[in-house]
Amino acid sequence: MAIIFNIGESLKQSAFNILQEPIKMLMENEKEAFEKESFLSKVFVMKTTDKYQEEYRSSTAMDGFKPTEDLERPGLSDFQEGYGKIFRTQIWTNSFVVSKQTIEDNQMMSINAQAMGFIKSYGRTRERYGAAMLSGALAGEVTFEGKKFDCRGGDTTDGDVDGATKQIYFHNAHKSCVDPSKTQSNKYCVSTALDLTKSKAEEFILDIIGQVQTAMINYQDDKGNILCVNPDTLVIPNYYGFKNALLTALKSQYTSAMGDNGVNLQYGNWNVVVSPYLNGLTGFTEADKAFIMLDSKYNKEALGAVWFDRVPLTVKSYIDEPTEANVWAGRARFGAGFNNFRAMAYVSLKTGVANATALTPGVTQA
Repeated sequence: MAIIFNIGESLKQSAFNILQEPIKMLMENEKEAFEKESFLSKVFVMKTTDKYQEEYRSSTAMDGFKPTEDLERPGLSDFQEGYGKIFRTQIWTNSFVVSKQTIEDNQMMSINAQAMGFIKSYGRTRERYGAAMLSGALAGEVTFEGKKFDCRGGDTTDGDVDGATKQIYFHNAHKSCVDPSKTQSNKYCVSTALDLTKSKAEEFILDIIGQVQTAMINYQDDKGNILCVNPDTLVIPNYYGFKNALLTALKSQYTSAMGDNGVNLQYGNWNVVVSPYLNGLTGFTEADKAFIMLDSKYNKEALGAVWFDRVPLTVKSYIDEPTEANVWAGRARFGAGFNNFRAMAYVSLKTGVANATALTPGVTQA
């Protein structure tokens, strides 16, 4: 979304007038460059809204076709109301000031640095917020810049579509609203931890990726129908050891399964998104050796992780009369949240992760 600029009329007759167009151009170019490197659109479904809040209500799947005889009336598919989720956005603001002395002394480098830093701080806030929400999805909530945000999904802890308590988004006990006794997991750990210093680390990673991929392909809707989820993206923090092992594993055509001639079934199957903004967050420390696996297509269809832009970045430039300074104030409204758990899964290659399904690696490290 483009930046909206509101330039005060008094600026046109002031010494600050010469700054308006150059600063606007700097900001627009810097925002565009930041967006090209952003990981947000690769993880969240990016949407716009013109409302205070957006509410989504799912319905159970259509019944299948039934064998019928000639001239027999077709059966009528039965739907029932599924889980719902409300998404809200948050106001975000920041500003900087160009003093009259700065313009008098022609300190353009300083002014340019302020303008670029202002837009970088906006882009960085969005990246940090998105990463924090992914981390918060492991606990149900996260505190970011002093405010608490809801990171739960659309389903409930008791399987009641109108239940009071929403389930944590990454969890091993997501209940069907049709039959709450049936549960599914989108949070995994391992029974034996990955050791990057030992041999076969890459094949260990491939084995777990294959197991989680298989589990996601087998995801069912609330009526028990196979959804054919097809995960295609892995999201990881930026730690050299784990990143190197994972990328090496995915880019190697062969494994040692048949004397170094075994075919790597995962070769060429994955888009890997690396974000340093995940580094150090709960669930994404270097010791966690964690990644998120997602189906980018199903994420859009089912609204797994969703980002709403309500008001684009709007920058107001005006003169503060008491100080005779040029104030640049920015305001935007956006927010992120989670709905359908089947769109993605969290995986940690360490043991003992709470509320996670433990996988037994089929590869023994030595």
